[in-house]
Amino acid sequence: MKKSSIPFFAIACILVISCNKEFSHNNGSTNDDQLLMRVVYREGNDSVSTIFKYDSFKRIIEEHSTVISTKNGIPKLLRFHKIYKRNPTGNIIQMASKADQPSDDGKMYDTTFTNITYNTNHKILLKKTTSIAPGVLKTDSAVFIYNSTGKVSRTDSYNSSQPGAILVHTINTMDYDANENIILYKQFSDINGTNRLDITYNFEYDSKANPFPHVHDLNPENWLFTSASNTTRQKVTIASTGDTYTNLTTYDKYNTNGTPVSATHLRGDGSNTITKMYFYYQ
Repeated sequence: MKKSSIPFFAIACILVISCNKEFSHNNGSTNDDQLLMRVVYREGNDSVSTIFKYDSFKRIIEEHSTVISTKNGIPKLLRFHKIYKRNPTGNIIQMASKADQPSDDGKMYDTTFTNITYNTNHKILLKKTTSIAPGVLKTDSAVFIYNSTGKVSRTDSYNSSQPGAILVHTINTMDYDANENIILYKQFSDINGTNRLDITYNFEYDSKANPFPHVHDLNPENWLFTSASNTTRQKVTIASTGDTYTNLTTYDKYNTNGTPVSATHLRGDGSNTITKMYFYYQ
């Protein structure tokens, strides 16, 4: 079976961070305050620990992540950092991302700067990301389209594998339920002006509170960051083959306000990979 979705652990790596507060719990925090301070993902001997830092208005300004990746029985420690810059109205206008150390092949990870433009309703209109590596400068962009309720209904992304290469045009569309959860997500490729369906994602949710919208306002197109509730089931369909598989997330414990304390994610793509998730609040 073709494995075309992003692995759940890779999505966790998007969240890399660090904070001034130390946590004594190992299995989540039952603090009923909804401000998410830290998320830990564990998959076998690997882990991602992401901690969020906020300003006095409880808006995210920094992320510092620690990744432990084991290869050939040898653990490697990686640290990633994200810094957010906001305009006077509070909108994020730039995100800078960098790593402290090189990858396994000795090359430094790209330093990236994402600049954001908004429409008159303070909705993201354009995200342009510049990746800087030794001797290389590459720019990608994404354009956002909204539905009548103000939710993202489509993004058009333009990416290149290297400077000067032909831009790859990818279209993503989103449908929502009455609770503003993304329930259908489709990814298309622009092939000579024709949109070819590549992958379809169908989602189911619990009736509890997703803590991530309180953290991220930079990714309104991503079900993890924008949906009101927590994903329990993700069905993935590969258009070219018709293959399908289902990823399941079970929430082991919730706070009384509905935010999750811990969860278990099972990939259904044949790998049967289990990821444990722990959420900490303050």
